[in-house]
Amino acid sequence: MSNDLALPTANCKSVEDLESLIKELTFQYEEKAKRAAELEIANKELAFQKDEKAKRAAELEIANKELAFQKDEKAKRAAELEIANKVISLGVEAAKIGVWNWNVGSNEIQWDKMMFQIYGMPATTDGLISYEDWQKHVHPDDFAAQDSALRKTISEIKPGIRDFRIIRDNDRHVRTIHASDCPLIGAYGRVERVVGINIDISDNVEMLDEIRHLNTHITKRATELEIANKELDSFTYSVSHDLRAPLRAIDGFSRILEEDYGPKIDKNGIRVIGVIRENSQKMGKLIDDLLGLSRIGRKGIKAADIGMKEMASAVFSELMALNPERKIGLNISDLPHVCADPALMKQVWMNLLSNAIKFTRKQESPTIEVASVTDPLTEEKVFSVKDNGIGFDMKFVEKLFGVFERLVDEKEFEGTGCGLAIVRRIIQRHGGRIWAEGTPNIGATFFFSLPTTVCNASDSTAPSSQPRKPSQ
Repeated sequence: MSNDLALPTANCKSVEDLESLIKELTFQYEEKAKRAAELEIANKELAFQKDEKAKRAAELEIANKELAFQKDEKAKRAAELEIANKVISLGVEAAKIGVWNWNVGSNEIQWDKMMFQIYGMPATTDGLISYEDWQKHVHPDDFAAQDSALRKTISEIKPGIRDFRIIRDNDRHVRTIHASDCPLIGAYGRVERVVGINIDISDNVEMLDEIRHLNTHITKRATELEIANKELDSFTYSVSHDLRAPLRAIDGFSRILEEDYGPKIDKNGIRVIGVIRENSQKMGKLIDDLLGLSRIGRKGIKAADIGMKEMASAVFSELMALNPERKIGLNISDLPHVCADPALMKQVWMNLLSNAIKFTRKQESPTIEVASVTDPLTEEKVFSVKDNGIGFDMKFVEKLFGVFERLVDEKEFEGTGCGLAIVRRIIQRHGGRIWAEGTPNIGATFFFSLPTTVCNASDSTAPSSQPRKPSQ
């Protein structure tokens, strides 16, 4: 369209011609204005379409990026799923778990390779067997129950767990299987498949049978021990009463014989009476020690907080009061408190310190050292009683803590051979351990340990554990 108005070429001859010319010019102007408005609208439409196209392009770019991201995420998930499947597969294989899948409609069962191994069967090419093939390998006494359980899984549409026996195909061995199954519902709300696992638990069953056998044996032994303990109590009562009475009579009548008829008996007779009295008293002491050893094994432990330094000092003072002629040096380090039975722990100190006093008898300057350390490995509190007495040969160290075991001449050093056995029994009852070191004519050191525990007001028993070997 031209920007200029197209003027008519004819000359105006009248007013009518002029009006006609003005009308023509006005019409052309209006037409031009309409075209200009339409052009403006068209330009705006084109601009709008251009903007929309740019928006669509931006949205498409975002959508492409999202699709690329989703593709990457899908690839990552696929890789993770593949790894997870491999882990599950390895775990199932390591645990020797067989996986099966039963198509209820076709009656075919899909087995993995572990199922064939469990049943001792050669694997089929496609891993498929029939329900009847499986039935042939189930123990005849167990099949009816297993078939009923599977039918129940289908009818009730809920998982099942069961154990049954199979007869392996290759070696005809009977094995026990633990099975679990789960129904899968199809499109019409009916169970189309049942999937599950089999695990050979024969070894576990044998172990359980062995444990039951051992429990039966232990129960029987416990009953026998209970009977033996009752018999031991009866024996202890008999020893305490029936044996003491004649011993007291022997000692008493020997003393009367010595006092009333001494002038009428020669020296050899007096010596014989002395031997009788000495041995009857020794027998009484031996009975007391045996009864004490027996009671320690049955007596309940009443734990309390004990200051070991105070207890050791008090026991030493008691023992020295019985040996006023002896002059013995005592060095007691700072000893920690322990949670133990006070009466039993006093017996430990009594036996160890009395031994130290006894076996330093020939020393001109007898010395006893009592100390304590904490074992860095076990964190136990370790106590020691060291003397400079006659000592002992380490090749006989195992005999020290046995009942009636003596490493010295009875005539030279009195005793029944039960003292250290009693100490060991007490320490073991408290969950500790005891050992010794010695050198002939140099001295001996006895060590015992106790667990590091704190006594509470409600404590009625001390900790108990198996004795451990001393730290090196």
